Amino acid sequence: MQQHALTLLTGHGGNECSKFAKEHLLKNILNSKYVNKDILKAIEEGFAITDKAFIENYYNEEKGTSGSTAC
Repeated sequence: MQQHALTLLTGHGGNECSKFAKEHLLKNILNSKYVNKDILKAIEEGFAITDKAFIENYYNEEKGTSGSTAC
């Protein structure tokens, strides 16, 4: 079964978070252990992993407080 996904990412306080999500979110969803069993869980896990990685690696006072909303 072929699947498609579309995500609209909007940046807040800069575009760093949106760019990070663009580069990592789909990969993190597709690498989820749930991807072939429960796609909603895979999406949830992919978002959680992406969020955690962004906060740990990019979110600080020196680099700014960029954020993103995904629709």
